[in-house]
Amino acid sequence: MRKGEKKSEFKADSPEKRFESPFRYVIVSDRLRYDVTNVGEKGEPYARFVRVLIQPSSFNKANLTYLFKHLAIYYAEPLNLSVEVHSSLQTLETLEESVAISTHSSRDKFRELYKVATYTRSNNVYDTCDAGFLYDTGKPGHFVTKFVRLPCTLKKQ
Repeated sequence: MRKGEKKSEFKADSPEKRFESPFRYVIVSDRLRYDVTNVGEKGEPYARFVRVLIQPSSFNKANLTYLFKHLAIYYAEPLNLSVEVHSSLQTLETLEESVAISTHSSRDKFRELYKVATYTRSNNVYDTCDAGFLYDTGKPGHFVTKFVRLPCTLKKQ
């Protein structure tokens, strides 16, 4: 430390100085969809599609609720937001699989074995924000899909 420098007050174990998620997840993809105003020109983004991979042991209603509320705030714009949460790489397409439309191999068969959740936030026909998610629960091969409505965290513009 140089003469005259102050020692940092940051402590690695200080909760107010760091944030740690209660479980591990990774954003696999984040894609925006744009309005096309003129041929070849991008307009404003109107929708976002995000894919997330989560540890299978963390896949439960409480953690999904936490994750979706966090992502809804983080991805505040555009209003239309779709998030898929996967509990296994088996349900996610590789780059080769996603671009090979003519030889598209569906990963849906693996959704009977590995849990998936889907969050949506959008405007409904009455121009109000609507948000919630579907998630799988139960044992592989016998999943039951449940729905959870969430409050919309965004204010109407």
